[in-house]
Amino acid sequence: MDRWAADYQDRANFLCVGCAGPNLSSQFGQELKLASCINAVCDEGDMPSWGQLGCNGFIVLDGDHKVVKASTSPFQQVRGLAFKHVEALVDALVGGQPVPKFCPGQFVYLQNLNTASLNGELGVCLVQSEDADTRVEVQLQSGRKIKVLPKNLAVASEDDDEEAADADAGSSTAGGCGSGGCSSSDAPSKDGARARDSSSEGGCGSEGGCGSKGGECDGSGGCGQDSKRACTEEQEAAELEPRVPEPRVAVRQLESVKVAEMDEEHERCADAMEVLCRDRTASSLRRVLREFETHFRHEEELLDEHLYSDVVGGGAATGFSADTSARKSHFADHKRILTDIRQECERINSEAADEGAVVPEAFAAQVVAEFEKHADQYDGHYADRMAESVSAKQTATASAAESSASGSGSD
Repeated sequence: MDRWAADYQDRANFLCVGCAGPNLSSQFGQELKLASCINAVCDEGDMPSWGQLGCNGFIVLDGDHKVVKASTSPFQQVRGLAFKHVEALVDALVGGQPVPKFCPGQFVYLQNLNTASLNGELGVCLVQSEDADTRVEVQLQSGRKIKVLPKNLAVASEDDDEEAADADAGSSTAGGCGSGGCSSSDAPSKDGARARDSSSEGGCGSEGGCGSKGGECDGSGGCGQDSKRACTEEQEAAELEPRVPEPRVAVRQLESVKVAEMDEEHERCADAMEVLCRDRTASSLRRVLREFETHFRHEEELLDEHLYSDVVGGGAATGFSADTSARKSHFADHKRILTDIRQECERINSEAADEGAVVPEAFAAQVVAEFEKHADQYDGHYADRMAESVSAKQTATASAAESSASGSGSD
């Protein structure tokens, strides 16, 4: 956002509004070295009644402060396309042009195609729509890319977007929010540069608003006004594809989350990843998938029981809720990690039935890096709260059992 503010200068305003107190907003600004965008904070009595987004999207306003887009595409689902979505809208607004009907990163349904089997398929736009006669490239959940006319597309609802993130196949890649706090080393600037990591507990209390004047998106990855913002094909590909870490074997010791069963599951996941890095077989990858699925499912159950019961039960406030943001971001990252592994399992299965089929070394390294990154950004932030809640429940259960036993003895 700060790089956008520097690029657009006085043609658009970029606001980062914290909803979790001045300390978090100050920390956020210092860690990200915000200098060009506006970093503000809501007073306790003036919290927004809608629009809590952060890493789940941006709010885009026009020059009259009317809402153009209440929620752009979430970074967790579409990665670099999420930034292109914002840029396509802002470029149109600052240029005094109508906003594109379809933007990069938007989920769409195919409709009214001659190939009937494709109708109803859900996909994500890779480019923005220019006019009624120019085809838009769409990537389907199967990974297939096709170009269709705008009349053959329909924007998917937000619920459909979330279903796309749940699907086993899709375009989601790396990125996430640490306990709701925006945190991504993959966020590109207009010229392809990337932001520093930052992760803060308490929820990503950030809302983005933009609007004023400027030019059309050139669709080359940088969405710019002139050639200085144009990206090469290599830069565009790097923006849309996950960065692959250097191959590695050792899985580092993760910090304790202070809940014994979670720590034990982390150890089992680490053991499975060690075997994957060493053997790189289809069976070792499936073992990682099983361990991850078991751990993520149990972790989500514990989080909903001990930390997010109000969110799940509908008792959370209708306005800003740090827990609502944290839960959504955390669980979405689980789905992203599992989706990547399932896709690789499917690829291996389609290429060879041999149990000795080799998992690429780079992918094995990616699995380790993504798990460690997830643990750092999410798991550490709930440790104290979770441990306190689990301990309190155990104490209450023990006290109830003791009281019951005493009552039985008196009879």
